[in-house]
Order: sequence, then structure tokens, then C-alpha cells
Amino acid sequence: MSKFCNNCGCELEDDAMFCPNCGAQDAPVEPVAEEQAPEKAAAAAPDKKSLMTLIIAGAALVVAVILLIVAFSSTPKKALNNLEKVMNGNAGKLSSLAPNGYWNYLKEEEDMTKADVKDEFKDSYEDQKEFLEEAYGKNVKYNLKLTDKDKLSKKKLEALAESIEDNYDIDEKKVKAAYELEVEMTIKGSEDDEETETTMYAVKIGGKWYIVGPDGTFFPDSYV
Repeated sequence: MSKFCNNCGCELEDDAMFCPNCGAQDAPVEPVAEEQAPEKAAAAAPDKKSLMTLIIAGAALVVAVILLIVAFSSTPKKALNNLEKVMNGNAGKLSSLAPNGYWNYLKEEEDMTKADVKDEFKDSYEDQKEFLEEAYGKNVKYNLKLTDKDKLSKKKLEALAESIEDNYDIDEKKVKAAYELEVEMTIKGSEDDEETETTMYAVKIGGKWYIVGPDGTFFPDSYV
């Protein structure tokens, strides 16, 4: 810090009582900073450990959100909705009707890919559509309504898992849970409609739910 004369601006010694240049006495002499200090100190850089903790916490949050999305997007009811969409002609939902183990089995045993099954589906759907329109009129739609569900006992779950393994060589241990579904199926067209009740099963394989028949068959089989 330096002192300057308020009269002539000459630099003064720290203990000067008068200005050696102009002789001014008793003039107020004020210290002036050689460099103006910033109004606010720059924020301290974050500690590396703190930064890593924030990154890990952020990654954990992203994973938790993804798991929640998967959990809510894959349910027995959602699996039933996917089947309904396929029954109404949505070939894009075919792959959602069965796990990877099914498609691998189909490729190895039947030499059929998902694309092959889609082609078979499109052909069979057009034939079915023509038949349904003769019976119910134009714009025929299926509606699958879940009316009740019961969790399978351990014994019934094991039996269903064994059937799936026998049918597709999918390890029965991968079948983690299953429900028996009571489904109200409606077929409605412009001229007529029909309602019936049927039983299906929802099985959980690899964290996702799929609909199977009482004999443990996945519904893409209907188009193979």
C-alpha cells in the first residue's frame, strides 16, 4: 500500500506528516491500493473427491430412473395390451410377445427370424381379417380386458416353467413369477359383436412379462 498527497498527488512515505513536493501539511493522506482487488473472490474450485461423488450420485440416479421406467412399462396388463395390438394387426409389437430365448430357439429349430414371423403374420392377418369381416362387418377390432388375476402357487409356477422349458428350451429357472389371468375378449365390427371369457397366463422372464397359453406356448406360435 502507498500514500499519495491529496493536494499534488506526490507519493509519500508511510510516516510522512507533510508533502515533500508541495509542502502541504495536515492534508488528509489516504492509502490507495496499487491494484484494485476484485469485489468478490473467485469461487474455490471443487474438490476432486467431491466432483467424483457428484458424478457417481448422478449416475446412480439415472440408473434408478431407468429401472423405474422398466418396472412400470413391463407388467402383466402391459403384456396383455401388446397382445391386443398384435391381434389388431400391429406387426411391430410381435417381438414384444416373447423373450429372446424364444426367438433364438425359433432360429435354431425352425430357421425363422423375427422378420420371417412378421411376414407370416401379415399374410395370416389378411386372411383372418377377411373372415372376420364376413362375420362381423367392417372395422373389426379385438379388445382384451383383464377382469381378474391370481398369482400362481409355487407348484403351478414350476409346472408352467417346465412346460416353457420343454417347448422352447428356455431354462425354467428364468421364469420368476406368473399370474393366471381372467380375460374378457370382445370382437366387434360394424354389423355384429361377440364377447367371450378366456384364461391366459402372464409369466415374468428376465424382468419382463409375457402372455402364454395354459400349455406354456407364446403367442407368436400362432403365426409360425
